[in-house]
Amino acid sequence: MRYFVGLMPIFAMLASPQSARAGKARGWLIATAVVTAIGVPLLAAGLTYDRRQAPSEGFDLDLSGVGMAFAGGILVAGGVVGMVASGAVLGQSKGTLRGSQTSQIGTRRRAHWDLAQSRLVF
Repeated sequence: MRYFVGLMPIFAMLASPQSARAGKARGWLIATAVVTAIGVPLLAAGLTYDRRQAPSEGFDLDLSGVGMAFAGGILVAGGVVGMVASGAVLGQSKGTLRGSQTSQIGTRRRAHWDLAQSRLVF
């Protein structure tokens, strides 16, 4: 057990509310990226849809291209807004988490360049 005493602050940080908030923000960022990735092909297919590809007889009102473009546009717009919002929350929560790590451990926990010895320190 005495070997884990030095790791206790690290375990406490992993269970902190800041890390949970960062995890949720990362999940939302991935989810909105998937929504955007689904919306882009729908928008492109809707904008390039040619209703003359299928022969029609008489007056045929074909709005499938408009529907795809509308649905794709909504998905893309919602996905982009969601990515911006969740990216901002993720950056803020990671900054707060990094600040708490620095205050608890006393050193920076990410890789940085050591100018005195000219090397990369992890």
